[in-house]
Amino acid sequence: MFFSALTYGHGVGDKALQEIANKLKKQFGTGNSVIRLGVDEFVVLLPRMLENQFTFIQKKVQLINTELQNPQNNLPKMSVSAGVAFSTKGYSEDLYKRADAALYVTKQTGIGNITKAK
Repeated sequence: MFFSALTYGHGVGDKALQEIANKLKKQFGTGNSVIRLGVDEFVVLLPRMLENQFTFIQKKVQLINTELQNPQNNLPKMSVSAGVAFSTKGYSEDLYKRADAALYVTKQTGIGNITKAK
């Protein structure tokens, strides 16, 4: 999210997190897991997603960002940024680290972007 709880207050911040979680669940939820990892970080586990489906994921994130730029419920404009990593071996610490590194690259290149891990 690119707004400050200092500006809008914790109540708005809580509603914003709920809004983002709901949008992630709407786009990715069926058969997948949406997990809040940190203050404003979420992990979406997509166990059946293959690397050649990156564009599909990218389009879902773009849809979420379009909706977040036209907020409802008196929320400010927001965006999500994503780092995506794939594994044929399931979840592992390495997968998490690669996704986190991709997210770091995304944050450096601009809010609302998505980066695929190497």
